[in-house]
Amino acid sequence: MAFEFTPSTTRPTEAFWRLTLSGGAQTHTFLLAGTVAEPRVSLERPSLQFRQQLVGSAASPEVVHLVNAEAVAFPFEVTGLAAVLEAAGLDLGALKVTPMSGVIPPNASLPLELAFSPPREGAFNLNVTVTVARKSMPLTLNVKGEGYGLHDRLTLSEGGSAAGASADAGAGGTGQGVDLAPSGVNFLDFGAVPVQEKSVRRITLSNGGSWAFDFA
Repeated sequence: MAFEFTPSTTRPTEAFWRLTLSGGAQTHTFLLAGTVAEPRVSLERPSLQFRQQLVGSAASPEVVHLVNAEAVAFPFEVTGLAAVLEAAGLDLGALKVTPMSGVIPPNASLPLELAFSPPREGAFNLNVTVTVARKSMPLTLNVKGEGYGLHDRLTLSEGGSAAGASADAGAGGTGQGVDLAPSGVNFLDFGAVPVQEKSVRRITLSNGGSWAFDFA
């Protein structure tokens, strides 16, 4: 006679069994008690910090391993990611996890690739949950990232003329110059210049952000 215990909860479990022999001559009572240990499946680290990234760009994926220290395989699934992104005001493409589900083999580790593509400037703090079969609580990976943008400005210095430029070019004018339109054609009028004389206009490219950028 064998007893098999298959737990469905982490709480200690007890059960009484009575064995009666044929004819009722003898009766034996058994108290079966079982305790449950959490499966030793975990993430190799609790958090992941992405480097600052340009808005709209995608850096190389970061890898976090899911580790199984048990002698049996366990199914897993990344759950609630869409809701987490929606709560942070991000679209589904801002953070991708690959694979989203699968089975981790016994005594093995499985790489999870995370790719972050910030849609706007600012810092982001997200909690990614991984549900593992037969674990009472999901695993949580805290993911942080920050997006930055390029703040470039091209201006025509005071005393110059942006005649013929689009309405957007003139609207941004300040005491330090007239902003040139980022699209379309900006026309520069040097006016009437006498022979052997020269008319000078200065175009200034400025960087209002905290990161350097290349120009051509």
